[in-house]
Amino acid sequence: MVSQPGPPAATALAVAAGGAAGAALRCQLWRWWPDDTAGFPITTFAINVVGCFFFGVCIAPTLVAQSRSAAIAHPFFVFGVLGGFTTFSYFVVQGVRVTSPWLGLLYLSFTPIAAILAALAGRASAVTVLRRTPLVKRRAP
Repeated sequence: MVSQPGPPAATALAVAAGGAAGAALRCQLWRWWPDDTAGFPITTFAINVVGCFFFGVCIAPTLVAQSRSAAIAHPFFVFGVLGGFTTFSYFVVQGVRVTSPWLGLLYLSFTPIAAILAALAGRASAVTVLRRTPLVKRRAP
């Protein structure tokens, strides 16, 4: 079995820079709208759903994916910014910490469903916009 070489240094640096930017944005949103420790963690929920929407946008065939700059831009945004912005590891901690077991169960159950629906909506939105854009060549599904 032949192993693939690691990512080039420029890509790794782009992912690291994007991760720092995404995590800083998430931290700032928590400062502006802190989650209630006893109630539904709405800020973390919103961060994960919005991030998944943009993940969905990024998996749609796009003009950026066809350009040379996508080799750095795509990993920077998808793995870096969105990876640093979303926080599914902390979502589990918050779900367990919620004082009401039923609210915790609701949060832990509803977040993945909403995230998947947001990713599908993001992809569908991007595909719809790109179909209306005359600059994008249509590819076979």
